[in-house]
Amino acid sequence: MQDPLPIWLGVGGTPGSFARAGLGLSKAGQERGGGRVARAHFDAERGPHGAMILGGPDEVIDKIHHYDEVLGGVSRPTFQMDLAALPHAKLMRAIETIGTFVAPAVREQSAAAASI
Repeated sequence: MQDPLPIWLGVGGTPGSFARAGLGLSKAGQERGGGRVARAHFDAERGPHGAMILGGPDEVIDKIHHYDEVLGGVSRPTFQMDLAALPHAKLMRAIETIGTFVAPAVREQSAAAASI
């Protein structure tokens, strides 16, 4: 059995804001017994082939599409958001962005791939 892939998704802000927020994952990881995440490791994980999926809608769509191709199909991407730290209006904007831009594009790509 393949080891699970640690994938983190983010959408609705700027790539820079997600980079800053994602570095906070290091603190959460330490609270759960993990080590500190080095900046170089974090940057690699949020890069084109890293495990974190974050950025604007186009970047998130591209990365989901990449994982769909690499893994032989992704049927249900899920999104994790920091409900405690994210103001309600920003949370709602992120959910709206996912529903308005990301989900339709991913569905369209999946339908196109299925028809081949």
